[in-house]
Amino acid sequence: MKSKGMDYWRLRSDELRSKSNDSYTYRKNMLLLLKEQIPFDAYCCTLVDPVTLCSIGAVTEHSIEAIHHQILKIEYDETDVYSFESLLKDGVYIGRLSDSLGIQRSRRYEEVLKPNHFSDEIRCVLVFQGRCYGFLTLFKKQQAANPFFSNEDIDRLKIIGPIMAEALQAYYLSIIEVQTFEGELEQGVIILDTQLNIISLNSKASKTLDSLRKMEDIAAPYLPKPLQVMCTRLLARHQPSAPLLIPVHEQGYIVAQVSILRSTQENNFQIAVSLNNATPKDMLSYLMKAYHLTLREQEVVLEIIKGSSTKELAQHLMISYHTAQDHLKAVFQKVQVSNRNELVWKLFSKYQMEP
Repeated sequence: MKSKGMDYWRLRSDELRSKSNDSYTYRKNMLLLLKEQIPFDAYCCTLVDPVTLCSIGAVTEHSIEAIHHQILKIEYDETDVYSFESLLKDGVYIGRLSDSLGIQRSRRYEEVLKPNHFSDEIRCVLVFQGRCYGFLTLFKKQQAANPFFSNEDIDRLKIIGPIMAEALQAYYLSIIEVQTFEGELEQGVIILDTQLNIISLNSKASKTLDSLRKMEDIAAPYLPKPLQVMCTRLLARHQPSAPLLIPVHEQGYIVAQVSILRSTQENNFQIAVSLNNATPKDMLSYLMKAYHLTLREQEVVLEIIKGSSTKELAQHLMISYHTAQDHLKAVFQKVQVSNRNELVWKLFSKYQMEP
């Protein structure tokens, strides 16, 4: 099979971006193209928050959906071969499971993939401009004509990975550009057991779950990937992760948090998931990180929101007037605005507006 080059994939990626209204559709169509070059039997492609590396939505083949929780549990329960975090940290970005077979034990392979008749897995961390925007995993079945991924497959992913990452960055930034507001104040609450089965939930949580499942094209009882990841991390590390902002169709942004509910009985506990509408303060913190502002630049933004002049800003932060101007210029460039009013509107004020 003749391999397609970078120009081909960039052109096809741009075409799909122009036709796809959301990242789910883009990823689904890219996987169809990818299968023409890399034979695989199953897949999972996740859009992640580059700050927390938590999933904010996944495209998953149905046979992987059924075992995804088991894969996640091993991902965060111990350091298995080619975890996504290690691939990113080591700057390798691509890992082929069959390279480790016979050399290093893999619980993921022995306990989950092999019993479900999968023979190989290839993982690709989707990185653009030094930040991760997605995880791509492809799987091979044992009965496939060639049950293992080839070196040529890896070479193709080295070309395709950064192109997909660039597209996902554009979708990620387009999500945070959308003005959303939800006036409903009810808090969503879900209670789960340690196997992530839902024990109880209120109406707000039920509505949010329906929207999240619709975004991932899954049905009950499957838990949406953002919540799966947060709960699995909690069970593995016994400490809550940072709150995650999740864009929810027709509801705006939801702040998801997870915590352990301990019973009076020893070793008996449940998981509580809270789902709150994002406040302007939540959005400000989220957006400043999403636009990759430094800590000093974030301080500058807070001063601008307070209404400080450049002279006052410099005095409050104990920096020179010219340094303050340089920080302002850098902030404007990163957030893609031309003045203070646009900056305050884009990061804060518009989230205070009712529909």
